[in-house]
Amino acid sequence: MKSGLFRLLYVETESEQKLPVQVLIAVPKKNLRHAVDRNRMKRLIREAYRLSKHKLLDEYSKAGKHLDIAIIFMGKLCVNQAETIAAINVLLDRLIERNEIAMIEKSTNKSSNHG
Repeated sequence: MKSGLFRLLYVETESEQKLPVQVLIAVPKKNLRHAVDRNRMKRLIREAYRLSKHKLLDEYSKAGKHLDIAIIFMGKLCVNQAETIAAINVLLDRLIERNEIAMIEKSTNKSSNHG
């Protein structure tokens, strides 16, 4: 999934782990040459995720699923905090929608197979 300058990759499993969601944040050196800039972007992404993670944690802990997420910054210049928060919110909302759609499809397939 993409939103602006960010890409989100994820793997969903049915395993019972302590944490329902684990996150990896990557800012490639190819995109931002200076370590100061990479660290700032990672800090902004972590903060944006922290502010939005409650929705995701609620959804996946209810479903009993485990989710591994990679958030990758694809831009060539640092962006401000507001843009980062907005983009991460959009990505997490899309991920939650996909999970809800998959749960609905799974429940309708089970009910149609038993009928």
